[in-house]
Amino acid sequence: MLRIIAGFYHSSSIFIKNFAFFTDFIKICQNFLSVITKNLHCTFIVFAYFTLQTSPYYATLHLFFN
Repeated sequence: MLRIIAGFYHSSSIFIKNFAFFTDFIKICQNFLSVITKNLHCTFIVFAYFTLQTSPYYATLHLFFN
C-alpha cells in the first residue's frame, strides 16, 4: 500500500517537473513544426510518445515494472 502511495507521489512530482519542460517543448515544437510540415506524421508520433512519457499514469507503471 505504501509503495502505491509513494508511486503516485513520485509520478505527480515527475509530472509537475515535466510540465515546466513541456511548455518549453511546445515553444520548440512550434519552431520545429514550421520546418517539419512535410513530415507531420513523424512529428505527431514523437509528440504522442513524449506525452506518454510525461503522463503520471506512465510514470507509475514505469515505477512498478522497472
